[in-house]
Amino acid sequence: MARPRQGYKLKDGSDAVGTTTVINRFKDSGGLINWAFAQGKAGLNLYDTRDAAADIGSYVHELIEADIDKADPPEPPKGFTEGQINQAQEAFGSFCEWTTLNRMTIVRKEQPLVCEHHRFGGTPDAWAMVGDNLALLDWKSSKGLYYDYTIQLAAYRHLHEDHFPSEKIAGIHIIRFGKTGCDFTHRYFRADHPALAIAWRQFQLMREAYEIDRELKRIAA
Repeated sequence: MARPRQGYKLKDGSDAVGTTTVINRFKDSGGLINWAFAQGKAGLNLYDTRDAAADIGSYVHELIEADIDKADPPEPPKGFTEGQINQAQEAFGSFCEWTTLNRMTIVRKEQPLVCEHHRFGGTPDAWAMVGDNLALLDWKSSKGLYYDYTIQLAAYRHLHEDHFPSEKIAGIHIIRFGKTGCDFTHRYFRADHPALAIAWRQFQLMREAYEIDRELKRIAA
């Protein structure tokens, strides 16, 4: 997801908070803490293992972007091992296989959108025709599918409906590849899936709490 360099802006020029910024403010950090503990217990350097995983995911995203743009594939990052390259290629191959099987064609990608009413912005990874239906796409590099992804996707669905009311989407596809590149998962939510309605309400509450939190910090400082 490519956040604009200048951040998200409302029509009057004031700042709008990003979708993931709101969600991450209230995100459960237990999984990250457990992961860091496991790295230390195994005698691994926390930052080396974190950066290696992040670099693999970033490279897969670069391969996907190049494929969508019909550009030459990027060179692997400097210092990548053969194993890391193979892991990234495996994840990318799974993505390509999925797109072929589902007759997927990208029609729009990484377009920043801002909701004036709720004062937040977001950048969906892509819009695509999947078969005969328009859908939002979001790809993740992670160990699993987490519930906060649903909140993010519900916010993106709202942004889409806000900006493209005549373009009805059939649903949202999550394409996830593991940080080691050996795992690939696809999850689909219909646009009218009840989980998205609940998740959108959750995001609205988070958005309100985010402003309250900022104001409380200002007053208490």
